[in-house]
Amino acid sequence: MAAQQTRENSPSASREEFKQNRHHEKTMLIALDSNLILRADSYILKRGLILDITNIQYRMMRTYFVLNRVWTLTALS
Repeated sequence: MAAQQTRENSPSASREEFKQNRHHEKTMLIALDSNLILRADSYILKRGLILDITNIQYRMMRTYFVLNRVWTLTALS
């Protein structure tokens, strides 16, 4: 159990989990400009995931509206 919790709390584990769930329909990023994310699904926000947009192939980006940036996503209040 402890090993499972450690894996889930690891940023690299979260990144891999995200890649495996790349077709998660509710996940959407809307970039207003180069400095602001207007909205992101709680699937990402809860994990504080660092998402490198440039490493995601276009076929994997069907549900995203993004700029070519590396975003650090953190929970928004």
